[in-house]
Amino acid sequence: MLFQDDKPGLHVKYQGQWNSVPPNRDAYVVNIADMLGKWTRGLYKSSLHRVEAQTGTTHHYILPFFFDSNLECRLVPFDGVKEGEKMGTVEKHMLERFVGRKRVIGR
Repeated sequence: MLFQDDKPGLHVKYQGQWNSVPPNRDAYVVNIADMLGKWTRGLYKSSLHRVEAQTGTTHHYILPFFFDSNLECRLVPFDGVKEGEKMGTVEKHMLERFVGRKRVIGR
């Protein structure tokens, strides 16, 4: 969940294009994470997003809140059907994401 101020800067990539998310002080932005995508068999997809600093502004506050499941929770789709998938646990998934993460500055 993301609470924004009134400054622009949040972008979401959709169909290969970066799209600006208009700031709304009266709303929260809820980003869907990879694990929810796994639990819903891809019905919900995580979004690639970024925040760009805006020149000429004095302050820009963004307050994110991250929530993850119990590390031992098995990533099994909500319908319970495994279909031979090796999905592992929340901890395994998070470790794989952290090891493979590349931070890109200035794009």
